[in-house]
Amino acid sequence: MGSYEVSEILKGVTKACKDGVREIWLTSEDTGAYGRDINTDLPTLIMEILKILPKEVMVRIGKIQFFK
Repeated sequence: MGSYEVSEILKGVTKACKDGVREIWLTSEDTGAYGRDINTDLPTLIMEILKILPKEVMVRIGKIQFFK
């Protein structure tokens, strides 16, 4: 599985905000590698999200954690 297109993520963020979420989590196994396979990067994604994000919604960036 590769990186999701920025436009697809923005659609998801927009829908989630309309549904009333207060927090968006961007996670993956290697968040820092986002976009290398689709000619973009994480800072670009974040800047695009911030353009549409309501002020009351927080974004968290991290990675998937597995616990034993």
